[in-house]
Amino acid sequence: MSALNRLVLRNNIFMSPHFRKISILRLLFAIVFFNILFNILGPAFAFAHEKWFVNNTVGIARPELLSSWNSMTIAVALLSLSAIVVAFVLEFVLKRTPLSVRWETLVIRYLRPLEPWTGTVLGILTGVMLAAASVQGHLFAPNFSLHDVMPTLRLPLLLLQGLIGVSFLLGFFVRVSSVLFGALLLLSFFLFSWQDVLDNLLLFGVAGYLFINGRGRWSLDEHVWAPQWLWLKNVFVVPISSVNVLRIVAGLNFLYLGSHKILQPELDVALLEKFPFLNFMPLLGFPEFTNDAFILCAGAVEIVLSILLLSGVLTRLLAVILAGPFTATILLFGPGDLFGHLPHFGLFFLLFVFGNQKRPLKKQ
Repeated sequence: MSALNRLVLRNNIFMSPHFRKISILRLLFAIVFFNILFNILGPAFAFAHEKWFVNNTVGIARPELLSSWNSMTIAVALLSLSAIVVAFVLEFVLKRTPLSVRWETLVIRYLRPLEPWTGTVLGILTGVMLAAASVQGHLFAPNFSLHDVMPTLRLPLLLLQGLIGVSFLLGFFVRVSSVLFGALLLLSFFLFSWQDVLDNLLLFGVAGYLFINGRGRWSLDEHVWAPQWLWLKNVFVVPISSVNVLRIVAGLNFLYLGSHKILQPELDVALLEKFPFLNFMPLLGFPEFTNDAFILCAGAVEIVLSILLLSGVLTRLLAVILAGPFTATILLFGPGDLFGHLPHFGLFFLLFVFGNQKRPLKKQ
């Protein structure tokens, strides 16, 4: 252990003799503390796509902690359930306070004008991701390499993906491109394992959203004449149903990824072996917080956030919470992580603008 690490551990108040005597309470406190830091420090969200960084789990055994119910798993399950209940109660209370009226007025004043721009942001960011993926030689994600899967179709598929990306960037024939994007996603089920494709379930929702609403402002489709049956024109009054569908698809995506950490944690074990700094808890004074505990809590937090996202509870707050960790991982893993997660940032912007509206807001 380095001198810096020893200094941090020695001066940390949670390493005092009082806390050493109560190991169980320390562990429970560490779990709660982790749930907060998980969304502040961000490195754990690299787990969202472990397959981007590791692809070999040969010789890695399933962690004993995640093999059966024990005091740790029960504590994490109870705390996760408590967090969900607290979120629902908070949503219920906030909607019935005088502040809710004031908040709705602020939403109408500042966020309502941004609604037509949600498709613009989502389309441009997705377009950059697709164009970058084509340049790098893979479909959608770094683990979708075409070198070994189908060499003869590698160039055509990369060109098609690149053209779809340019179309989204310029806002040109966006609905046609969204259909091609959806077809390319469906084709990936035949080129790669279905588990890997489901890791990117959000992209199906993005394709559907752009097909329904177009790309919004600053779109060439608004300035190009075309037969009406091509349905090029954008929708500037975005149907709330399309927002809710995208939110649900995103929630299912995060739920799948979080569940995978707990049910099949071998990839996460390999990731922590390759990047041990991701488990930041020992540096903060919790040496008993092992890599296995970190994986368990990471999966639990992601499942909690996905359930809240699916339920439409505290949606704007969730968008801010989720955007922070995804931003932090860029500093750790560089441009590759940035390009791969660009559609997620478009999603967070969209969720922050729309929140969990059940119907369009009426002007006061």
